[in-house]
Amino acid sequence: SSPSASGTPIACGGAFLGLQITSSASAYLENVWVWVADHELDRSDHNQISIYNGRGLLVQTSAGNPVWMYGTAVEHNQMYNYQLSGAKNVFMGMIQTETPYYQAKPVATSPFPANANFGDPTFSACTTDSCRKAWGLRVVNSTDVLVYGAGLYSFFDNYSQTCLDTKSCQDNIVSIESSTRVSLLALSTIGVKNMVSVNGNNWVPQGDNTATYGSTIVSFSQ
Repeated sequence: SSPSASGTPIACGGAFLGLQITSSASAYLENVWVWVADHELDRSDHNQISIYNGRGLLVQTSAGNPVWMYGTAVEHNQMYNYQLSGAKNVFMGMIQTETPYYQAKPVATSPFPANANFGDPTFSACTTDSCRKAWGLRVVNSTDVLVYGAGLYSFFDNYSQTCLDTKSCQDNIVSIESSTRVSLLALSTIGVKNMVSVNGNNWVPQGDNTATYGSTIVSFSQ
């Protein structure tokens, strides 16, 4: 499906989930890109396209087995790009995300419905479509998480970039929920009103942290 085409999004569905690290697993990821295509690779014009993947990278390791990520990126997934759910001992170094260019048409609750078995976000507290966009990073019921360098970007609203003028393409991009000992070092965002939310409350507005291009904070701990 191209941005200008009409049709049923589910007909352009790609995958249910990009990558899952289960509760009993451990993992070392380096130079890994979990990408949902946003443009043609096979045609010479490389036009933008809309492909719908439900979820990005899901980390559920809870047996104390560590997970290390160095230089990973997860882009253009519907509900979230990175989600840590019930996870423990996770290191994420130099991560990067992009919100799907097509959102908020449709919003993050379509075409794939939330599935409680995978701990999906429901976006039930949202009152605007700019809130119903993919989380760049969502940390839920997790502990001992260190994010060392993150660039989480929202460049579009339904393929329009006028929202960048006011840094309002998306309301929120990081959610920390019922989690402890979570540290974010060197977090940068683009096009996002609020950089970090904790238990549904907006704690870090981008307007207080504007840098040369995006918005940047040195450190945040919860």
